Amino acid sequence: MNPPKEAAYIEKSKNMDKLEEQIRADLSKILTPEENENFWNTTEQNVQKFDEKDNQNAQAALENDPY
Repeated sequence: MNPPKEAAYIEKSKNMDKLEEQIRADLSKILTPEENENFWNTTEQNVQKFDEKDNQNAQAALENDPY
Protein backbone atom coordinates (compact mmCIF):
# COMPACT_ATOMS: atom_id res chain seq x y z
CA MET A 1 0.00 0.00 0.00
CA ASN A 2 1.15 3.49 -0.74
CA PRO A 3 -0.92 6.01 1.25
CA PRO A 4 -0.83 9.70 0.34
CA LYS A 5 1.72 11.85 2.14
CA GLU A 6 -0.41 15.02 2.33
CA ALA A 7 -0.76 16.57 5.77
CA ALA A 8 -4.57 16.28 5.70
CA TYR A 9 -4.40 12.54 5.02
CA ILE A 10 -1.79 12.00 7.72
CA GLU A 11 -3.85 13.99 10.24
CA LYS A 12 -7.04 12.08 9.38
CA SER A 13 -5.15 8.80 9.74
CA LYS A 14 -3.90 9.85 13.19
CA ASN A 15 -7.45 10.80 14.18
CA MET A 16 -8.76 7.43 13.05
CA ASP A 17 -6.03 5.67 15.05
CA LYS A 18 -6.98 7.68 18.15
CA LEU A 19 -10.64 6.86 17.61
CA GLU A 20 -9.86 3.14 17.36
CA GLU A 21 -7.77 3.31 20.54
CA GLN A 22 -10.67 5.00 22.35
CA ILE A 23 -13.16 2.41 21.10
CA ARG A 24 -10.86 -0.41 22.17
CA ALA A 25 -10.43 1.13 25.62
CA ASP A 26 -14.17 1.71 26.06
CA LEU A 27 -15.09 -1.80 24.95
CA SER A 28 -12.49 -3.37 27.22
CA LYS A 29 -14.28 -1.69 30.14
CA ILE A 30 -17.69 -3.18 29.33
CA LEU A 31 -16.86 -6.56 27.79
CA THR A 32 -15.24 -9.57 29.37
CA PRO A 33 -11.78 -10.35 27.97
CA GLU A 34 -13.28 -13.23 25.97
CA GLU A 35 -16.10 -11.07 24.56
CA ASN A 36 -13.63 -8.33 23.72
CA GLU A 37 -11.33 -10.73 21.88
CA ASN A 38 -14.28 -12.27 20.02
CA PHE A 39 -15.57 -8.82 19.06
CA TRP A 40 -12.22 -7.72 17.60
CA ASN A 41 -11.64 -11.04 15.84
CA THR A 42 -15.06 -10.74 14.21
CA THR A 43 -14.40 -7.11 13.35
CA GLU A 44 -11.11 -7.97 11.65
CA GLN A 45 -12.81 -10.72 9.63
CA ASN A 46 -15.54 -8.30 8.57
CA VAL A 47 -13.01 -5.67 7.48
CA GLN A 48 -11.94 -8.04 4.75
CA LYS A 49 -15.46 -7.93 3.29
CA PHE A 50 -15.64 -4.15 2.87
CA ASP A 51 -14.40 -2.14 -0.07
CA GLU A 52 -13.20 1.49 -0.04
CA LYS A 53 -16.70 2.89 -0.68
CA ASP A 54 -18.04 0.97 2.32
CA ASN A 55 -15.20 2.39 4.44
CA GLN A 56 -15.98 5.93 3.31
CA ASN A 57 -19.68 5.47 4.12
CA ALA A 58 -18.87 4.10 7.58
CA GLN A 59 -16.46 6.93 8.30
CA ALA A 60 -19.00 9.54 7.19
CA ALA A 61 -21.61 7.96 9.46
CA LEU A 62 -19.21 8.10 12.41
CA GLU A 63 -18.34 11.72 11.71
CA ASN A 64 -22.02 12.69 11.51
CA ASP A 65 -23.03 10.79 14.65
CA PRO A 66 -23.92 13.33 17.35
CA TYR A 67 -23.11 10.87 20.13
